[in-house]
Amino acid sequence: MPTKRFRTSYPYATATTVLVAIMGLASRELRKEIPPAPENALAASNEDYLFAGSRQTLRWRPFDEAVFQEAKKKNKMIMLVIGDICSRSARRADSDCFSDPYLADKVEYNVIPVRIDISQRPDMATAFLPFLRSEIGLLPYFQLNFLTPNGDYLNSSYVLSPTERMTDKWLLGRIEGARSAWIKMGNDRRKTLQVEDHTLLDGPVAEPDLASRYRLVAAATGLPQGGMVIKSFAKDELIAMRQQIDPQSLDFLWRMGDVTRLARTVDSILLSPLNDLLDGGFFMNGSDAQFGGIMFDKFAVPNAEMALILARLYAKTKRPAYRYFCERTVSFLLNEMAELGPMRAYRIGDENDGLRSRRTSIPAYFLRSNFSPEDREWLRVEFNLRSESNPQMIPRLRSLDLAGTEKMTTMLERIRTEKRFVSVKYGGEGILDVEGTVAARLLQVARVLDDTDLMAKIAVRTDDLSLYRVGVGVAASKKFQQSQPASLGDYLGFADAMLQDYMVFGRINSLERGATVLETALSEFAGEREGEFNEGSTSDIPFPIPYLPSPRLTDERGESSIARLMRLTYVYGTVGQFILQETKPESMLAAAQSIRKRYSKVANRMPNLVSGFFASSSFMQYGVVVAAVGRRPEKLFRNTAIALPWIPVVPIYGVEQGSDQAEGSLYILRNGILEGPTPMEEIIRKFPSPIQQIGS
Repeated sequence: MPTKRFRTSYPYATATTVLVAIMGLASRELRKEIPPAPENALAASNEDYLFAGSRQTLRWRPFDEAVFQEAKKKNKMIMLVIGDICSRSARRADSDCFSDPYLADKVEYNVIPVRIDISQRPDMATAFLPFLRSEIGLLPYFQLNFLTPNGDYLNSSYVLSPTERMTDKWLLGRIEGARSAWIKMGNDRRKTLQVEDHTLLDGPVAEPDLASRYRLVAAATGLPQGGMVIKSFAKDELIAMRQQIDPQSLDFLWRMGDVTRLARTVDSILLSPLNDLLDGGFFMNGSDAQFGGIMFDKFAVPNAEMALILARLYAKTKRPAYRYFCERTVSFLLNEMAELGPMRAYRIGDENDGLRSRRTSIPAYFLRSNFSPEDREWLRVEFNLRSESNPQMIPRLRSLDLAGTEKMTTMLERIRTEKRFVSVKYGGEGILDVEGTVAARLLQVARVLDDTDLMAKIAVRTDDLSLYRVGVGVAASKKFQQSQPASLGDYLGFADAMLQDYMVFGRINSLERGATVLETALSEFAGEREGEFNEGSTSDIPFPIPYLPSPRLTDERGESSIARLMRLTYVYGTVGQFILQETKPESMLAAAQSIRKRYSKVANRMPNLVSGFFASSSFMQYGVVVAAVGRRPEKLFRNTAIALPWIPVVPIYGVEQGSDQAEGSLYILRNGILEGPTPMEEIIRKFPSPIQQIGS
C-alpha cells in the first residue's frame, strides 16, 4: 500500500505566507505613524480644499501657466482635481488615496496633479460637461478632469455615490483610462465629450417645455420617504438613485400653482432624516431612495430657499409646522452659519467611518446613559430612534403634529446639552454669492411672514453688501479680493439682494445699484453666442488654455446662475421701464428672452436639477408683471404674491395712480405702461395658472 510522503516545503511556504501577511498588516498600521509630508505649493492657500492638500505627499500644483509649461516639458497629462471640502466624496478621496504616500510616486509618474477649490473658482465646477453630466446625475463638487499638455480635454471621472471608496486601484484606473483616451484622440479634438457638450447650444433655439418638465418633476416628488429622486444613468440604464431636497423643484411646483403636490412633498421632507431636528436646517441628500447614507454637509443657500418654501406654505395653509420649521431654518442660518458675522457657505459633514454623524446621530449607548426607559421608548416611537429601521440613528419625526410641542422641545434640548462638546466645522466665509443670495431669500421670508424683526436684521446684512462694490462691478470676497475673481453668481447675488431690498423697503437707490451691477454682468460674462453666459470671465484664465465655457444651468446648491440671470433681467427690465431712468431696461428684457431661447433646447433634455430654469421660464410666459401701486402697498403686494405665484408681482411705492386707497390697487405693467386698476379675479381670468393650462 503506497504511503504519503511529507513535503518539507509546505511548512516553509506557510510560514512565509503568514510572515508576509503580518508584515503587510503591520505596515498598514505603521503607515499612520509616518510623519506628515512637508508642505507643498498649496501651503499658503486660504481656501479650505486647497489647504487640505497642502500636507499630502502628492505634490499638488496650483492652477496656473506653469502647470502647462511643466506638462509640455515632461509630456504628461494634467490631472485637474476640482473639489470642495464640503463634499463627502472629496474628503474620502483625500483619506482613501491622495494621502497615501505609496501612491504619490505612481500618480506623479503619469500626470501633473492640480487641485482647484470650487469655493475660490465656482466657474470651474461647470467648466467641463456642464450639460451632459446632468443626464448621468453627477454632482460637480468632486471631479477628476484629464487634459493634454496643451490643455485639450480628454475625459472626466466622477463619484456616483458619496459612500463609494476611492482606493489606489480606483485612481490608477482612471489615469489609465485618460491615457487611452489621449492615444485614441490623436489630433482630432472633435471626438471629445467636452466638444459634444458645448455644441448642445448650437443650432436653432427652442421654447421651454413646461408641461413635460412638470410631469417629470411631479413623478419625482410627493414620495412617502421624502426628498426628490435624483437619477443617474449610463447608456440609458438607471445605475443609482439618491434623495435630495432640491428647493428649485419645490419652487417650480409653487410657480406652476400646484400647492397640493408641493405641500405633500414638503411634508415628506420634514418627516425624513434630511430635516435636522437637532440644529435646524436641512442636510443636502441621502445616498439612495431609502436614505442609506446621509451626506451631513449643510449649505446656506439651499437652506434659505427651503425657508422661503416653508414661509409660502404657511402663508397659504396656516399650518403651524411650516412656520416652526421655517423659523428653525432661519435661526440656523443667522445664529449658526453667521455666528461670527459673515455668512458661511456650508457646514462640513462630520461622518465617521460607519457613516454616522458625530453630532446628529444618537447611538444606543448615548440613549441608555442619558434617558430613562420611559423616555427612550418615547424617542423610539416619536423620533424613530430604532436601529433596525434607522441604522444611522438620526432623529426623524413620526408626525408633523409634534412640531414645536413642549415634549419635543424638551427632548431636543436635552440631546443638545449632552452633545454640546461635539464641535462642527464651517467653510466658505464671506462669499458675495452666498451673502447676497441668502439675504435676498431671507428678506422674502420676512416679507411673506410680515416679520418686522427679521426685516431689520437682514436690512443690516444687505447694507453691508456695499463693502463688496468695486466700481460698477463687485468683488467675490471682502477677505480675498485679489486672489478670488468674481463670478457671475457674485454679481447676481448682489443684484438679487438689492431687488428684494427694494421690494421690502421701497428704496429706489437699492434698485438702481442692483441694475448697475446686473448690466455690468451682462457684458462681463457674455459667451460666444447670443443668450449664452458663463459663470466665469475668460479674462480670468490668462494662460494659454482652450476656452472653457462654464454656464451653470444646474441647481446643485441653489438656483442656477442661468435661472437667476433670466429671472433678474426680466424683473429689473420690466420694472425698470417704469421706475429707472439711468439704466437700459430694454437690453435686460432682450437678454432675458435670449437666455430663455438659448438654453431651452438643452434644458428640455436634461433630466435632473434644472427646475430653476423652468421656474424662471414660467415666470416670463405672459410677458407682464402685476404691480401693487399705492402710498403703502406692502400688504396688497404680500397677499397678491401669495395668490399669484406664477406671475411676477412687484410693489410701486408712493404713487396713487388714480386710486384713492392708501394701500393701493393692482395694475398690469406691460412695456413700461400701467394698465388698470385691475381686480384680482380679472387678472386670474386673463392669466390662469400653468397647472390649469396643463390640465386643460
